[in-house]
Amino acid sequence: MEQQARSEEERTIAAGKEARARAEQLLQTVRADLERLRLEADEVLPAEAQREARELVARGNAASLSENAQAEALVNDMLSLVWQETGKDAAELFYLQQISMILRESAKIPGQVKLENVKVIDSGDGKSIASLVNAYPEIFRQFLKNVNQTLGVDVTGNFSSQNGKKVEFLEAQK
Repeated sequence: MEQQARSEEERTIAAGKEARARAEQLLQTVRADLERLRLEADEVLPAEAQREARELVARGNAASLSENAQAEALVNDMLSLVWQETGKDAAELFYLQQISMILRESAKIPGQVKLENVKVIDSGDGKSIASLVNAYPEIFRQFLKNVNQTLGVDVTGNFSSQNGKKVEFLEAQK
């Protein structure tokens, strides 16, 4: 009986150890799943959300650029049609608008030049003083010359001619 009791006791201890080992194994599986879920919640999901947000922002920017480009193309098509319908008059109007902008900008140039304490030595014929007085208009002429060379817009050629003919700009306004 005593032997049977010991045998039963050893089987019970072995069964307890086996149950404990299974429970420990199950616990480790649950811990591993929990750690995987924590890692996913802490690292993977925020990274995926950020990636998706960047993708959506990029799509939005691309859509905006695309729409702007399409709008500009439409405007260019419309301007082209207007130019074709109006012919020479549209080109002259565009030219006058450009001249107006160029003249506004060129009028600012002499105002940016400041002369202080200028001493002029003249030989008595007044040419030195006249040269100094002509400095501002010459700055203006040089700017307009550079505009012609850079942009191909001959502002001075459209306002006056060397033969003293009427100014084309005034005729265009009529």
